[in-house]
Order: sequence, then structure tokens, then C-alpha cells
Amino acid sequence: MNDMEMNLQKYLSFVKTAECGNFTKAAELLNYSQASISRMISDLEKEWNVSLLERSAGGVRITSDGMKLLPYAKNLVAEFEKLQYGNRRSERSAFRPNPNRYFFKCGNPLAAKYH
Repeated sequence: MNDMEMNLQKYLSFVKTAECGNFTKAAELLNYSQASISRMISDLEKEWNVSLLERSAGGVRITSDGMKLLPYAKNLVAEFEKLQYGNRRSERSAFRPNPNRYFFKCGNPLAAKYH
């Protein structure tokens, strides 16, 4: 697994945990250990310097910061899956990703300068 796929796995872990409401169900769905899911989400929280989930014995609850990140994380994962699927369909395809599509879509503050 390359670095980009590993980073995407962090976002996918966050999305599935938020949707399932606990680490165990998300881990089962993604075929990871509960500890791996928890670690990936903790890594995301450190990277963003926020708390994405409130942990309790009964499961997890998404925080307000988590709610802000969730739609972006879902979109990121969905776009990458489309990219992978399109690339796998035909090794001889004329697939040429447009990095500007993602650059401008992300709300990057530099986008206005180059758009």
C-alpha cells in the first residue's frame, strides 16, 4: 500500500466508524482490526489537530469537527474509488486525471489565484 492509499484508508476508516457508530463494526466492514481503525482515526485527529469522535464504552459519537470533515472525507474516498475503478477497467484507456479538478474542488485558498 502506497502513502496515498494509506492516507485514504484513514479517511475511509473515519467515514465508516462515523456511520457505524463504533470501531468494531467499522473494523469488521473494512477487514481491519479494531486497534488499526482506532489508530488511523487518532492519526487523522493529530494531523488536523481536532477531535473527530467522542469515544465511550457504548461506541463513538461524531463531534462538531467530525461533522465538518465527514462530507469532505466521503467525497475524497468516493473520488478515489472512481479513479481506481476507471483505471482498472482498461489498462489501455486514455485515462488522464486532471489534478486541477481536485485542486479547485477542495476549497484550496490558492485556487482563486489560479482559477
